[in-house]
Amino acid sequence: MKGQGIFEILQHDVAAAKSKLDAASQHFDAMISKAPSGLPHPDGVQRIHNASKDLSKARGELVEAHVRLTAFIAEGIVPDKLKKGVESEGCYKVKTKSSGAV
Repeated sequence: MKGQGIFEILQHDVAAAKSKLDAASQHFDAMISKAPSGLPHPDGVQRIHNASKDLSKARGELVEAHVRLTAFIAEGIVPDKLKKGVESEGCYKVKTKSSGAV
């Protein structure tokens, strides 16, 4: 797995996370619009809460995908899930962070 392949995988991860965020945002907006008076039905409160949690999770996943891509571009840090292929081929410098954040 060459550096370009890793870059493409990370770009794909960002695009997938963005699509997931867009879908979660549309779902959240749909849940909110079902309560035009601003006072949702009691069942609607739970649906809005669930949609909000999904939206928050999708935002976090997009941020994580951007962090992994940026770390690779700026410092050559390869995410753990991709390291095995890189190390076996010896084709790209692998950096690790002691914090384990990436």
